[in-house]
Amino acid sequence: MSETAMEYLESLDQSTRSMVKNMMKSIFDLGENYVEFVRDFNGKNGFLFSGGKKMDNIMNNELVMRDGHSGCSASITMRNCQYMLGNFPINDIETGLFHESSFQEPEKIFIKIIKT
Repeated sequence: MSETAMEYLESLDQSTRSMVKNMMKSIFDLGENYVEFVRDFNGKNGFLFSGGKKMDNIMNNELVMRDGHSGCSASITMRNCQYMLGNFPINDIETGLFHESSFQEPEKIFIKIIKT
């Protein structure tokens, strides 16, 4: 298990990390009731089929909508958010959300091929 929320986020691939950060920002923007809803959720049909209006509000955030979630990616992202809310203090999560990743794309190398 990661020691901090930032380490947890850094352990995710770049695409997943971005989606988790965006969804977590949506949850925080909606307030404490939404934080508690996600952290404590245990509906038998999962977030998307049991979350009702709260899930609609989370998913209708501009950042979340731009991620273009399928049902599967939305569910996995919600579970990542739930994991973070259950295992890290809120202020630690907020620090991780606004930290720029140290991960960098590898440099692209172009090789010119000359036909002789």
